[in-house]
Amino acid sequence: MRRIRVTLRLVLAGALLTAGVLLPALGHGGVQAASLGSAGSASADSGSTWSWPIQQLGSSTPSTGTGRIVVRLVAGVAPDFSSLGLREIDSVPGLNLHVLSLVDAGSLGLAEAEARIVADMQIMRMTPGVVWAEEDGRVESSRIPNDPSYHDQWGPPQVGLPAAWDVTTGSAEVTIAVLDTGIDRNIPDFSGRIVSPHNVVNDSSDTSSWTDTEGHGSGVAGVAAAAGNDGQGIAGAAWNVKIMPIKITESDLAYDSTLAAGITYAVDHGADVINVSFTGGVDTRVQRDAVDYALTHNVIMVASAGNHSSAGVEYPAAYPGVISVGAVDQMDARSSYSAYGAGLDLVAPGDGILSWAIADGVSRLGLWSGTSFAAPLVAGVVALMRSVDTNLTPSQAADILEQTAKDLGPAGWDRDFGYGLIDAGAAVRTAFEAASTTTTSSTSTTLSTTTTTTPVQPFSDVGPTTQYASQINDLASRGLVTGMGDGTFRPGQSLTRQQFAKMIVLTMGYPVSEADSSPFTDVRDVVGNLYPYHYVAVAWKNGVTQGTNPIHYSPFANISRAQVITMVARAAELAEPPDWFVPTFGNFSADHYPYARKAAYAGLLDGLSGIGSRGYDFWTPATRGEACVLLYDLLHR
Repeated sequence: MRRIRVTLRLVLAGALLTAGVLLPALGHGGVQAASLGSAGSASADSGSTWSWPIQQLGSSTPSTGTGRIVVRLVAGVAPDFSSLGLREIDSVPGLNLHVLSLVDAGSLGLAEAEARIVADMQIMRMTPGVVWAEEDGRVESSRIPNDPSYHDQWGPPQVGLPAAWDVTTGSAEVTIAVLDTGIDRNIPDFSGRIVSPHNVVNDSSDTSSWTDTEGHGSGVAGVAAAAGNDGQGIAGAAWNVKIMPIKITESDLAYDSTLAAGITYAVDHGADVINVSFTGGVDTRVQRDAVDYALTHNVIMVASAGNHSSAGVEYPAAYPGVISVGAVDQMDARSSYSAYGAGLDLVAPGDGILSWAIADGVSRLGLWSGTSFAAPLVAGVVALMRSVDTNLTPSQAADILEQTAKDLGPAGWDRDFGYGLIDAGAAVRTAFEAASTTTTSSTSTTLSTTTTTTPVQPFSDVGPTTQYASQINDLASRGLVTGMGDGTFRPGQSLTRQQFAKMIVLTMGYPVSEADSSPFTDVRDVVGNLYPYHYVAVAWKNGVTQGTNPIHYSPFANISRAQVITMVARAAELAEPPDWFVPTFGNFSADHYPYARKAAYAGLLDGLSGIGSRGYDFWTPATRGEACVLLYDLLHR
C-alpha cells in the first residue's frame, strides 16, 4: 500500500524582539524528512519550515460620525456659514471646497450633533451658490483584530482578509475539517470550537488519539481558523467557524487509505470545507473516489499543490474540483519550493507564516513555510464564503476565487500563479452579493395575527426539541423567514444589519418599492431586486433603524441583541413603562436600555432564553432563532 508523508524542516529562533530591539537570528538547524520516492509517496509539503516569531501588540479603533461637512461653492461666492452655527476649519482652494464643523460641537451629544449636521447639509444644498454639501467621511483601514501577534502575520493583509472580515468573520454553523496530524486542543485559539475530532488511523475519537504531538496540524489549523480579536495568539482566516481535527497520521507519514478515510469521515460528520496539506505524485483510485465522495456531497476541498519545485501539481490537489494552492512570498513572487504548472488554481502566502507549532511537547507560535500553509488560508476564506452563502457549491467557490484573484503573471491563467493571488475581500463580497440576489424576494405581508398561513416543509435542523422551533416555524409559514436552500434554517447563525432590516419590514407589512431611498452610501442598490437597499430604506423611513452615522449603515456588520430589541421596540411604538417597573436586567446602555425596558414591560422579551441572567450579553450578535422570537412576539402582542 502506497504511503503519503509530511516533510518539514525546523529553523529555530529565526528572530526575537526583546525590549523593542530586534536581535539577529540565533541559527538554523532541524530535521528534513526524506523526499518523494519513485513509489509515489506523498508529503504534506516537503520543505515546510518553522521558527520562533517576533511578538508585538496591535489594535484598532472603529470610527463613528465625523461631525464635519464638506461644501463646494460656485467660483466667486464668498462663504458665510456663521448663521448655521458652523465654522470653517479647512479648505481645498483648488476645488473651491470648504470644510466646516459645528461651533458648539463640544457641548452637544453625539446624536444631537449628527442631527444638526444633517439639518445644516439640507439647508446648504438649497442655498444658491452651493454646488453640493456632504458629510466629511473618514477613510479608514478595514477590520484589524487585537490579537497580540497579528501584526507579525503578513499573509492576512496581503490577501485582503481585513476587508473580508468587514463582511463576516465566519459562522458557527460552518465547519472546516483539517486532515493532518491532529491539533492541540489546549491552544486558546481553538477553544470551544472543536467538533467531531477523530483519529482514522486507530478509529478512535478519544482525546489522546487525535491530539497533535507533531505540530503540523496545529499550524495548519491556526492559519485556517485561529480565533481572531480575542486578545491572544494569532488571527486565522475564519475566526468563528467550527474546527474538525481529523488525524490521518501519527507521525509524518500516512497512507492513501487513511487520507480517504479522513475525507469520508469529514463528509459524513458535517464538514463544509476540507483542507488537505498532504501531497502525493500518483493518481490513485482510492484518493479519486474519496474526492468524488466529498464533491458529490457539496463539500468544498482545498489542497496544497506540493513543494517539489517543479512542474505538475500533486494529488489530491490535482484532481478536478479540488482547489489547488501554491505559495508566494511577501513580494508576491512564486516561492522557490512551490509546485507550478498544470492543475494550479491559485497562490497564497506560504513563506514565514506565523502559526502554532509544538516543540518539546509545548505549543508555541512559530514561523512555517510551505504550500501546507498556503492552502489553509484559502480554506479559511472558503469557509467565510460558505458563511455568507450556505448553498455555495465547490464549482461556484472555485469560480469566484479564480474570477476575483489578483493576477500576478501574464494576463489570465499562467503556470507560476494559476489564476493569481487569492483576494479574500473580493471573494467574500462576491459570494455574499451572489447569495443576496438569488435568495431574496420583494414579497411583503401584513402585521396581523390572522395572516393566512401555508404549509411549509419543516427545516431539517429544527425539530421538536430545537430552541425557538415554534416561533421559527410560525414565521416560516407566513413567508417572513426562509431557510438556507439546503433544507436547514440554522437558528444559531448570526444576522447582519441589512438582513434583520428586511425581516422586520416584512413582519410589519410596510410597502416596499424601487422608489424608496435612504441616505446610506454603503448599501448596494441591486437593479431589479428590492433587497437590500430598498428594505433598509423603508426601515429607516419608518424610524425603525438608524445608520451608524448619517450616511453609513454598515450593512454587513453583525447586529447585536441590543440593536434587534431596539428595532422591535421602535416598530411596535411601545409606550413608556410606569416608573415603578424595573426589568430583570440592569442599565447596559444609555441608547438601548430604554427600548429594552419598554420591550420587557410589553412582554416582548419573555421568550428569549437567559434574558436577565448574569451571563446574558446584550452586545453578542443576535442569532436567527433569537430574531424569530422577537418578531413572533411582535406579531402576537
